[in-house]
Amino acid sequence: MHTQCALVRFDQLAKGIIILCWRLLRCADRPDHRAQVYPPTAAPAGAMSPSLERRLYRCEVIGMSKYMVFLYANESGMPKPGTPEFDTQNAAYGAVYEDFSKRGAFVSGDPLNPSSSATSVRVRDGKRQDTPGPAASGQEQVIGYYVLDCNDQQEASQLAATIPCAQVGTVEVRPVFEM
Repeated sequence: MHTQCALVRFDQLAKGIIILCWRLLRCADRPDHRAQVYPPTAAPAGAMSPSLERRLYRCEVIGMSKYMVFLYANESGMPKPGTPEFDTQNAAYGAVYEDFSKRGAFVSGDPLNPSSSATSVRVRDGKRQDTPGPAASGQEQVIGYYVLDCNDQQEASQLAATIPCAQVGTVEVRPVFEM
């Protein structure tokens, strides 16, 4: 019980700090670029929020949107760990991470294990069906992802073009639906 109260107070403190910073930066005076796409509605409370107000996320406070960036490539053509090619590839991805972080765009991202380690889960007629392997098969598999904070789709696409996977596979940029 005490832990839950502490978490609720911490959540309220965090909201207060975000709102204060928002007002100090005068972001409230800037037009909301999403206003035409997502009309204002009453939103449900956040997971740990004790009030009826909705949480303000970093991208909302500074007027940015999140974009999910999927990296697709043919796994059989990827360099194997322990080879000089693998080390070169990791250095290239490290440089991309540094660039995204420096710009303030990096939210999260990681490489994925091979698609052979995937399990596809479906529920049909109330019964769960686990199938070994990826949900879809093809010449390219999902090998990793990024979540980026960007001003618009064009900026997200420009950053995606700097990802090494774009030279050997496909990089898909998709806006995150904000609730």
